[in-house]
Amino acid sequence: MENTDKSTAWQLASLMHLHGIRHVVVSPGSRNTPVILAFSRSGLFSLHYIVDERVAAFAALGMAVALDQTVAMVCTSGSAVLNYGPALAEAYYSHIPIVAISADRPYCDIDQNRPQTIRQANVLDHVIRKSVDIRDGEDSKYANRLINEALAAADGHIKGPVHINMQFAMPLTISGSIGSVYSRLIRPIGPPCEVVDFSDCTRDSYLFVGGLRPGQELRMVREYISQIPSNFTVIAEAQSNLSDMSLITAAEFEANIDSISYPDCIFIAGSPLVSAKTSRWIDDAPCQRFYIGCNDIVFSYDSLRVPLSTFLRHIAGIKTSVSHKCLPDLSRTWHETEPTPVSRLIARLSGKDILLHISNGMSIREAQKVAIARPTEIWSNRGVSGIDGCTSTAIGSSLVSEHPVVLISGDMSAAYDIGALATEGVGGNFTMIVVSNNGGDIFRKVATTCDLPERERYFTAMPKFPLQQLAAAYGFDYISTDDPDSIEIAQGQRPLIIELTAKK
Repeated sequence: MENTDKSTAWQLASLMHLHGIRHVVVSPGSRNTPVILAFSRSGLFSLHYIVDERVAAFAALGMAVALDQTVAMVCTSGSAVLNYGPALAEAYYSHIPIVAISADRPYCDIDQNRPQTIRQANVLDHVIRKSVDIRDGEDSKYANRLINEALAAADGHIKGPVHINMQFAMPLTISGSIGSVYSRLIRPIGPPCEVVDFSDCTRDSYLFVGGLRPGQELRMVREYISQIPSNFTVIAEAQSNLSDMSLITAAEFEANIDSISYPDCIFIAGSPLVSAKTSRWIDDAPCQRFYIGCNDIVFSYDSLRVPLSTFLRHIAGIKTSVSHKCLPDLSRTWHETEPTPVSRLIARLSGKDILLHISNGMSIREAQKVAIARPTEIWSNRGVSGIDGCTSTAIGSSLVSEHPVVLISGDMSAAYDIGALATEGVGGNFTMIVVSNNGGDIFRKVATTCDLPERERYFTAMPKFPLQQLAAAYGFDYISTDDPDSIEIAQGQRPLIIELTAKK
């Protein structure tokens, strides 16, 4: 078979396969032709074609979440790579391994008034763990080292996105066969994973857990968390995938926070907490505080640079005679109020064998009111906590998941990412539930904007969003309802959009 003669493209494909990468999201272009040909003609990868690079990047994120493994994506030269930015920022702060591959013109063409040419090398450095720039015709051993370093950084001790910028000179099309390429796997030794001395494990302690990614690490966390000593109280938010195991829900804790005494020690793990009130309570705590997790971000707490499962295994089974401080009576909780349509919906889905994506805004806040039972697994883009890309992320998961994928999204979040519906290959395992509450309803709730006279015009206002017509245009089935208790999740022939109209 005739192939591209760009040896670095073949070297990249070979090394990616050796590092265990199997899924690649490709977006069309001219300059990235050698890379797409190498991936396609090697027969080593499943390729997913998505035109919009911004959607493609969030879809790759969703695939990495569903697969619990590194996913790659490739784009052409110019501004295309900048569209990867929002998803890579989310991946960086959520510690999701993604390989962003951008094709580029040769270095001698940069800043020389050439079309589709920007300064691509290092352009994403603020939201990635490693970047390398591979020149066309690069020494094979040197290119091998650089590519290995980038791929190892994605799935290393601290996981996250990386950027590989590939320079290619003309010609870019097929020009004969190529022999074997130099592709030797190198796995650098990462930093040691040691438990830092965090003082006496028998002290009265609270453990707050934000978002945790489904996968092997979560399975170990769930195994050990039931074995921790009685002096630890766990407050787990919904997206932690632990809320069914905690003593109290995040909503119950927040509702009673003014009457809860500070413990001797506080531990925090996972993505940033949804509850700003709880976060302020932790920040004001006059006690020792630790953050648990493999990252190199500077926190205002002492840092235990270990996985949460390692920490839990370390303290599991520790015997203590310390009497735990009694929490107050939690009768004054959200249970006394009328459940909202969203919280009723999430409670209805709890316990089903699905991967549940929840968008940011009011949806993830309402999820805190529910102790979500297994086998339901949850994901929410809480690394940056933005509304952009929530639909693309969920659709990405659905393309590779063995389970039904359900997205709960507000109408403004759905409108923001509507281009995701054009993704090729979305099937009957994907259901999108859009909560139609007349725009950004969260701005009617938060203190910053709720009383502003400009609120309805500049904060909550909905763009044009003919959801039923859009569903038909993109090949989705459509159902409209105002009753969350009537919603059923069943795998059909086509993807489904359910519009849940919030009763006023």
